[in-house]
Amino acid sequence: MIWESQYWRDDLHRRALVLRDKKRQRRWSSISFGLLEQTVMLGFYSIRKLAEAHKIPRSKYEQPVNLFFYHAKGKPVTMLNWHNLDDLYDVNVPSETREPLSFVSNQIIHSFIFMPILEAKHGLDRIVFNSDRTRKAGIYCIKVDEVIRVFTSVSGSYVGKGTYFHLTKDGGLKVMTDEEVNSSFESDS
Repeated sequence: MIWESQYWRDDLHRRALVLRDKKRQRRWSSISFGLLEQTVMLGFYSIRKLAEAHKIPRSKYEQPVNLFFYHAKGKPVTMLNWHNLDDLYDVNVPSETREPLSFVSNQIIHSFIFMPILEAKHGLDRIVFNSDRTRKAGIYCIKVDEVIRVFTSVSGSYVGKGTYFHLTKDGGLKVMTDEEVNSSFESDS
């Protein structure tokens, strides 16, 4: 459980700034790629932890994230061939899609494939990823600008107050933020 969320949000904001700098980076070493992967994965992990601790509004965790999806060609995706994206996925036919931030966070946290895409003129441009569960269906792609937008958006989100409801005899609790309590009363009217 997260006690004070400000430290988590500050760290998430710093990760957005690191990604902004990485976009302009021209020389990449294995250390650079490792730090990029760590920055992105820990950023999405932080978002999930903030959501699970009810430290950000639920609507923020379910906000749509802009992605591209490339369908699999039906070949087995393994630990030995995962990097051969052209052979495994139809990378010439992207489908624009939007998925909830909760889905994207889990895909990246549990990624089977995580690969940054660098452009000659623009540097770091996007990241392709999927999880062990989705690798047979296809691969997702997210623009680095979209990751920065999400990290910045969530890092500036606060939950001022929560309400706790006892649900079960064994002490199970349901936590609702003010936003959720207000919207449930509005829907009842």
